[in-house]
Amino acid sequence: MSAVLDQFEVLIDFTRPEVTPDYLATCLSANKAMVIGTMGFNDAGLTNLNNAKN
Repeated sequence: MSAVLDQFEVLIDFTRPEVTPDYLATCLSANKAMVIGTMGFNDAGLTNLNNAKN
């Protein structure tokens, strides 16, 4: 994804809960917004998402 970071403002994620943390980390480090429509997160995954909120 790093090859296309300059080509978007917001990443919309409907992938799998196993993939989302990597996308989230990349977006946070690149100061990109992210909309997550992925379902099926476990408690640890939800905690990770909640910690990343503004």
